Amino acid sequence: MKKNRKLWKRIVGLALSCMMLCTALSGCAKDGSNAAGAVSDTSMPEAHAGGSSANGAGAGKGRFLETELTLPSGITRIYDMKKLDNGQVELFAEYDSDSYYLYTSADMGESWDGTKIQAGDDGYLSVAAIRGDGSAAAILERRVGDEWHNILMTVQTGGETENMALNMSEPLMSIDFDGNGSLFTQDLDGSIYKVDTETGNTELFCDLEGTYSRYFGIAGNLILAVTDSGIQMFDSVNKKSLEADSILNDIIKANPALAEDSGESGNPLVFTEGVEEDTIVYACHDGVYYHTIGGSVSEQLINGMLNSIGDTSVVMGSIVMIDEEHILIQTYSGKPGLFLYTYDSQVSAMPEKELKVYALEDSGFLRQTVAAYQRENGNVYVNLQIGLSGDDGMTAEDALRALNADMLAGNGPDVLILDGMPVDSYIEKGILADIAPLIEEINKKDGLFENIYQAYRQDGAIYEFPARFYLNIADGDAEAVAAGASLEKLAAYGEKLKSEGKSNIFSYSSKKNLLERLYDMDSVTWRDESGRLKEDKISEWLELAKRIYDVDARNDINYLMYGMGESNELMGTANVFGILDGENKIGLGSLTDMSEMSMICSVNQTFGGDYDLAGRDTVKVFLPYQLAGIVNGTERMEEAENFIRTMLGTECISMFGGGFPVNRAAYDQMCEQAKEQYGEEGTGGVAVSTDEGVRIDLSLNSVTENDIAKLTSILESLEKPAYSDRVIKDIVLDSAGRFLSDDQTKEDAVNTILQKCNLYLSE
Repeated sequence: MKKNRKLWKRIVGLALSCMMLCTALSGCAKDGSNAAGAVSDTSMPEAHAGGSSANGAGAGKGRFLETELTLPSGITRIYDMKKLDNGQVELFAEYDSDSYYLYTSADMGESWDGTKIQAGDDGYLSVAAIRGDGSAAAILERRVGDEWHNILMTVQTGGETENMALNMSEPLMSIDFDGNGSLFTQDLDGSIYKVDTETGNTELFCDLEGTYSRYFGIAGNLILAVTDSGIQMFDSVNKKSLEADSILNDIIKANPALAEDSGESGNPLVFTEGVEEDTIVYACHDGVYYHTIGGSVSEQLINGMLNSIGDTSVVMGSIVMIDEEHILIQTYSGKPGLFLYTYDSQVSAMPEKELKVYALEDSGFLRQTVAAYQRENGNVYVNLQIGLSGDDGMTAEDALRALNADMLAGNGPDVLILDGMPVDSYIEKGILADIAPLIEEINKKDGLFENIYQAYRQDGAIYEFPARFYLNIADGDAEAVAAGASLEKLAAYGEKLKSEGKSNIFSYSSKKNLLERLYDMDSVTWRDESGRLKEDKISEWLELAKRIYDVDARNDINYLMYGMGESNELMGTANVFGILDGENKIGLGSLTDMSEMSMICSVNQTFGGDYDLAGRDTVKVFLPYQLAGIVNGTERMEEAENFIRTMLGTECISMFGGGFPVNRAAYDQMCEQAKEQYGEEGTGGVAVSTDEGVRIDLSLNSVTENDIAKLTSILESLEKPAYSDRVIKDIVLDSAGRFLSDDQTKEDAVNTILQKCNLYLSE
C-alpha cells in the first residue's frame, strides 16, 4: 500500500503540474506583466533600493546571483525547509526512499549535519513541517479497509519520535508551524485546522467564507490561504481574519492557475517572513518579491527569467530569507534541488547583453533551456518572445505575419524556435544561417541520433535542428499493432471489428485529436518537388480518415484523455489504460517520454500486448520538437550558438514530457534514469476496473534492458520529420473536421485545402 500511495501521489502531482503549465508558463501574471505591483524603493532596506520590476526593467547596479548548492547524497525528497530561531537552516528530508533525516546547516547550505529520525513503519509519510526550535512534525497516512487513519508524528531535535492518532479521518494536504510554534493543517475541503501536538486533537481554525483553498502558507504568524478569488490572511495567534491585501489578491486575479496546488513537491506560490515587521517574501516562476502587508506595491528582488526560478519544470517547495542579502529556495524537478541567491551590489541590475529568442508557443522545455543558459551566462538576458499567448485570439498566421514584419524591419529575434513555422520559405529567402559546423561539434562531443542528424542535412548545410523528437505508436494486441502500420490497414481493421459488433475501437477524445495523429503519420508524403500539395494525396488521406472516424463516430468528449494536457508541454496521448480495461482495442497516439514508456511496457506485460511505430509501412516519421535555428546576420551569433548548445546538450534532461533527446549522451542518461526509477524491483502499482466491474492490478515494474533496446531500435529507424508548418496543419484540420462531420463534401474539402494552402505557400 505504501508504494501504491507514493506512485499515485507522484502521478497526480505530475498531472497537476502539467495542467498548471498551461497558464502559468509566464509566471505570476499570464501576460508577463507585474501582477504584484510596481517597484517599491522603501519596502526593503537601503541595500536593495535598486530592485527591478517584474517585467525585467530596472537600472543601476545590484542583483541577486544564483548558486546551485549540493545536497547531502541520498536525499530523494525534501518535505520542508525552515530558518530556525538560532539562524541555522534545517531540512526535513527523505533519504534513499525509505528513511528520514533532519539536516541542519550553519553556513547557508554549504554543509550539512544529519540526524536520523527514529520513525517506525506506521504508514506513508505524506507531509512534514519544521518548528523554529528545530523539532518537527509529520503526518503518517494509513488505510485499513475503507477507513483512513491519520497519525501525527512529532519529532524531537535528536530524532526521537512519538506517534498519536489525529481526530481527522480524511487525507490532509499540508501542515506548517507558525512563528510561535503552533501547528496547522489543511484537509481536502480546504479548511484549515489548528493541531494540538500534545494530544493530536484538532480544531477548525478559520472560515474561508465559501471559497476553496487548495494550499496555504505561513509567514511568521501570518497564515495565507490561497483561493480561487485571492489570498485570505489570518493572524495565527489572535485567530482573526485580516483585511484583504489588494496586491496579493491581484496575483491570483492575474493568473488563476496559481490557485492550483502542484502535488506533494511544492506549490505555485511559496511564502516566508521578511526581515522587517509586517513584511513577507513570496515567490513564483516570475521571481521573488518583498511585500509589506497592506502596502500598495511589491518589490521584485529576483527576476525569474534570469535564473532557475523561471524554469516551469521546477516546482518550488520552500523559501527562506536568511538575511537581506541571502535567500534559499528548495525545488523539485525529477529530483530535489537547492539554490542560494546572494545579493551583489556591483553587478548590473540587468545583464548587459540581450539575446532575443522567439517561439510560436511556450513550453516547459524551452523555459528549462532558458534557465540552464542563464545559469552559465549571467551577462546575457534571454528575452523570450512568445507569438501565441492564447489570450488575444491571434492565429498562427497572424503571429507569423507580425514576426516577418519585425524581421524585415531589422527588429527580429536572434534565435528562432521553428516549430510550426514555414522553414522551407525561410531557408529559400536566406533568413536562416547554416549551423552545420555547430551541429557537427555537438555530434563529435556527445553523439547524435545519426538518422535524425542526416534528415536535416541539405547539401552539407543545416538550417534547422531539433533538440527533441517523439513518435506516434500503435498499441494493443498483435492484430492491432499490425493494423497500425498504415492508414489503410487501420481503416480495414476498424471496419472489421465494427462488423463483429465491437465499439470504441480507437482511443481518441475528439475529431481534432484523431486527425492530428493521422496528419502527423501521413502529411510528409503530400508535397511535390516544388513544395506544393498533391491533390491525390490529400483526397486519399481524407477518405481514409473518414473511414477510420466512422468506425466509432461519436461526439467529442470534453474531458482530457489520460496523458493529455492543455499545456504546451508534450504529453503522451497513447491511451494505454483504455487498452488495459478493455475500453478500446487499439491505442493510437504519441509516445513522448520515459514515464509514458513505463506505463506502456507495464500494461503490455499485464495483458500480453505490444506496440510499434504507427504508419511505418508508408514512411517512418518522427515528430521534431523544439526545432532551433539562428537568424542569418545576427549580431549575437556567439550567444545564439551557445543557446543552441544548451538546448542540444545534456543539461535539460527530463523523463516527464518534452520528447526524447537527439543528443545520444542525454538519451543514454535518460535511459539509465528510467531503468533506475522504473526498474525490475518495482515502483508501485495501480488498479483499474472494467465496465463489468472486474478489477485489474497493474504492477509498474518496467523499464528493462529489453524495453530500452526495443525503443532505441525504433528511434534509430525513423527517417523523415513530420510536416509541421502550423498554418498548413490548421487549414487541413479545419476542413477535414468539417468533412468528417458531413458538413462539406470531400471534393469541397480538397479544394478548400489546396486553395488556402497554395495561397499561403505562394506568399
